[in-house]
Amino acid sequence: MRKVFLTFWSTIINIGYWCIHLFELPTAISVIRRMELNEMEDVVELMRRFEWKKDFFIDWRPWVITIINRKLKDDCDGAAVLGRWALKKIGFEADIFELWDRDAKIGHAVCITKNKGIMISNESVVLMNSDDWRGDVLRYHDGMFNIIEQG
Repeated sequence: MRKVFLTFWSTIINIGYWCIHLFELPTAISVIRRMELNEMEDVVELMRRFEWKKDFFIDWRPWVITIINRKLKDDCDGAAVLGRWALKKIGFEADIFELWDRDAKIGHAVCITKNKGIMISNESVVLMNSDDWRGDVLRYHDGMFNIIEQG
């Protein structure tokens, strides 16, 4: 149910954003078209430029073009969306996962490749041991989370 609400809410927020910033759309499209992502170093460099920024209001997931237009500033959801898109550009399929503490009060979104070898968490691109990827994810976040759910 949370995933359905998040998708619905994110669509509303993204559409609202673009209603206000419609005149910026051609520039954002041009920026995306000029982006060259050919290898992992390109993804690492893109994510280094990402800047975490607290969401306003209720949590949402921006579209890639929205993140680009916001000058690579968003929260962990935006980083996960951007990371998944960038990895796909260089040939890695990935999913977004949600990390939660035991009480589900503190959450975080990350992007993890299908082969479980790479995680993107905000501006960081992390290589993982695919045999113990869950352990790697939890250790990387210093035990702050105990639950990993595909989101």
